[in-house]
Amino acid sequence: MDDNQDGDISRDEASRSEPLAALFNSADDNKDGVLDEEEYDIVHQAILENRGATGHERRRMMTEKGGP
Repeated sequence: MDDNQDGDISRDEASRSEPLAALFNSADDNKDGVLDEEEYDIVHQAILENRGATGHERRRMMTEKGGP
């Protein structure tokens, strides 16, 4: 996903994955506009654990995992 190999996932890079794009704001814990490795790992795990969940359910789960 990290097209420019800078170590972060931008909003544009995340837009290729609907579940990731839907959770981008919740996953961007420090609100710097990119997902660093730790933020990405948390949201990626949430997506994997909740593949059948709606966007609302995923956002709730992110909050429970310590995301905003």
